Amino acid sequence: MAKEATLITNSTYTSEVLYAVQGGHSTTYRGARSMKLNILAYSLKVWLTSVFLASLLVTAEEVIFDNHTLMDGLSFYFIIFIVSFFFSIPSFILLWVTTYYVQKLNISTVGKKGILSLVSLLLTTIAFYLASEAFSTYEMLALAGVYYLVILAGTWFYSFESAEKTQPQTEERSVDYLSGSYPQSS
Repeated sequence: MAKEATLITNSTYTSEVLYAVQGGHSTTYRGARSMKLNILAYSLKVWLTSVFLASLLVTAEEVIFDNHTLMDGLSFYFIIFIVSFFFSIPSFILLWVTTYYVQKLNISTVGKKGILSLVSLLLTTIAFYLASEAFSTYEMLALAGVYYLVILAGTWFYSFESAEKTQPQTEERSVDYLSGSYPQSS
């Protein structure tokens, strides 16, 4: 008797997931890759939004309230963006890892986002502390405040879903993997 496996064809993702059946026991590999990609995408969106938007808001404040020219503002934006980007790379990596583990918790989405909000605030504080010797000055606290608000907004604005929720409907087909024949889908 030929052993059969069930092939799951997922129309959204390019990978096919194989349920291998051996001796009556099945091994499931469903959704692990898509969950990791969702977590990476969520973390990247939150991080890049905070870098782009907070830098833009700080630049707008400089141009509007400190009477700088638009060209000065563009130069300032470029500088603050580059500094923000490079000083926040470790924060992005830690946010990504934290999001991976928080996603596995058996708590509500609100609870997960609450944890990620606290972690984001802590990571932002550490980045500012490392980037500036004068972190306790009013100007640095105000600058950090802009980044706090943007990263919190990004944490709550973007959604992340577990792999089970993101898996579209699948089509199951039997495959005789000893003969290598795959039935045609209808």
